[in-house]
Amino acid sequence: MPVLDYETIRETLHGVLCKFGFREPDAGWIATLCADNSCAGVASHGVHWFPGLIGRTERGQVDKDAEAVCEASLGALERWDGRHAPGPVTARRATDRAIELAGASGVGAVAVRNTNHWARPGWYGAHAAGKGFGLICWTNTVPNMPAEGSAVPSLGNNPIVIAVPGNPAPVVTDIAMSQFSYGRLNEYAARGEPLPVVGGCDIEGNPSRDAAAILKSGRLLPVGYWKGTALSFALDVLAASLSGGACTAEVSARGEKGVSQVFVAFVIESDHGAHVLSTASGLVKAAGNSRYPGEGSYATYMDRRRNGVPVDDEVWERILGWA
Repeated sequence: MPVLDYETIRETLHGVLCKFGFREPDAGWIATLCADNSCAGVASHGVHWFPGLIGRTERGQVDKDAEAVCEASLGALERWDGRHAPGPVTARRATDRAIELAGASGVGAVAVRNTNHWARPGWYGAHAAGKGFGLICWTNTVPNMPAEGSAVPSLGNNPIVIAVPGNPAPVVTDIAMSQFSYGRLNEYAARGEPLPVVGGCDIEGNPSRDAAAILKSGRLLPVGYWKGTALSFALDVLAASLSGGACTAEVSARGEKGVSQVFVAFVIESDHGAHVLSTASGLVKAAGNSRYPGEGSYATYMDRRRNGVPVDDEVWERILGWA
């Protein structure tokens, strides 16, 4: 597995995107996002995610020439049509607009319909926190997770992010409603390693720690069983209702195209926020937890910016072929 300089990764991806006709500054932004995510230790939504974006663009699921537009302004809430533009571009713009609205009103929200996969949502949380704002954002997905007690995928695993400013690392909780995200399952399957805990069922319905078997069956375990089922359903309904877009049942035939997303930013009083984080994290660490959510990815990011980013050989060779 080669270890590459951050700028080498970013510049290579940028060149490929330009070759495929992505506009500036979109190409530069997507390349930066993917490099950042791999640098933070989330290759499944970084360099490894990149070939999928190219594939979805070639199949027409992503319109590289489109741009999201605001359809309705309702005070501190705006409703946008993503128009199937590149998901990370729309998500970045929606995050920045929610921050702008929050700066004026204390809270600001942007709900987006007709968008697509946004890569790693934790990036948007860290971005907002770096500007001194809290952020909650989530998306629905295609049906890729059975409800608790079922064998048929009927829910999305609907990732959600909750981010709060912190120093030096922001709090960034980035979780899917399945025990393991598809990206994490694919990583374990590729390495042939067992999951640390049961993550779903195999094709016979037996609880399993075999990521490949779970991917084959499509029977992911909802986090918290019935609680994850309920949260997934509620997030789906709220995202589709606020955006005027599709719910999980309606995006099933279109791949990861036409999903609904919500971005809600908050003003946080910096001194009180710092006090709360110090007090809360102190109690957690005293109880034996070494880090709060976001500290690990921040430490990984800083280390890899200094020492290089490991990249899968096969994925990188494919990208170099395009370059």
